[in-house]
Amino acid sequence: MLHAEEYNKKISTEEPNSFNCLAFAFGIPYKDALKSGFELTYEFDYQTVPIRRSFLWKAAEANIPVREVFSLKGTEGHVVFLVYGWYKFHDFHIVRINSDGTWEHKPDYKEPACITNEQEIKKEYPEGPAHIFILEESPQR
Repeated sequence: MLHAEEYNKKISTEEPNSFNCLAFAFGIPYKDALKSGFELTYEFDYQTVPIRRSFLWKAAEANIPVREVFSLKGTEGHVVFLVYGWYKFHDFHIVRINSDGTWEHKPDYKEPACITNEQEIKKEYPEGPAHIFILEESPQR
């Protein structure tokens, strides 16, 4: 998976504002890999879909093998996806913890991907992640 700085360089030749936090979290830096626009909304076909199911569907679509875990305990050395719900917007946000322990995310489709930390994320999402997923194997991107 591409780290924030590397990802930002790769998308600079595309339209950087067309990439969101999910595309970054999954390490997808080019548009032709983005099926269905890779939008985060979980209102597919005008039916509300739970965040967990939506994330799993998007991971499967991107060929990213994940499994849900219920705590960060024991995830050291693995890539982890923290899924935070924006329930009032029917949307969700992804923060990725890399295998080296760094926290990264793309705060908004208008902003570049960046390094963050647990304290900053807790300020923005005090309720904590709705779901935690661990990468089963490292996909080549």
